[in-house]
Amino acid sequence: MAQKPQTLLERLSQQASSAAVNKKLSMKSAQWFRLKLREIRTLRPTRLMQEQKHHLRSKGIKGRQKLIGRMFSFFYDPKMKETLPWYDRFPLVIPIQETTDGFIGLNLHYLSPRIRMFFLVRLASFVSDDRYDEKTRMRLAWRLVKGGKLGPYTKKTVKRYIRTNIQSRLLEFPADEWVMAAFLPTENFVGAGKSKIWIET
Repeated sequence: MAQKPQTLLERLSQQASSAAVNKKLSMKSAQWFRLKLREIRTLRPTRLMQEQKHHLRSKGIKGRQKLIGRMFSFFYDPKMKETLPWYDRFPLVIPIQETTDGFIGLNLHYLSPRIRMFFLVRLASFVSDDRYDEKTRMRLAWRLVKGGKLGPYTKKTVKRYIRTNIQSRLLEFPADEWVMAAFLPTENFVGAGKSKIWIET
């Protein structure tokens, strides 16, 4: 009898408890990401969100439906960066709410890899289905953050992103790549090293 495939929650739980697996997966993720990075091409920021929505309409999926609860990376240059103690130039974000000029999202890079995995275990309970295909998303909303439903680490990850400060296309990681993407060593912090940020945020 064939063994039943692990669910996302089971895979996350197993990996979060194994430092050895974390290290091995991180190396594999880096190789995989070099291929994924080729999908990013520069795009005028003012057209970024509209292009995403136009592409999705052709597939019969609304822009908001596609953005919220999915996972993306992109190049970012904060508007008020001179006033920030530090920021991430290449965030790994799960958008939770659209705004008039962009969106609010959870940047997983602000959590250490180990805590990041436990956080994803928590988020896995909000996954829309168990298919883990292009339509799968996390059913997340701002009210869940305010209500503390996503756990104690959520506030460290909440960031606002302005459309005109996004400097590339959005590179989406489909649901079956979420675990891999979470281990990518792609945080690009400016202002402080990642160890300091993970301790102090």
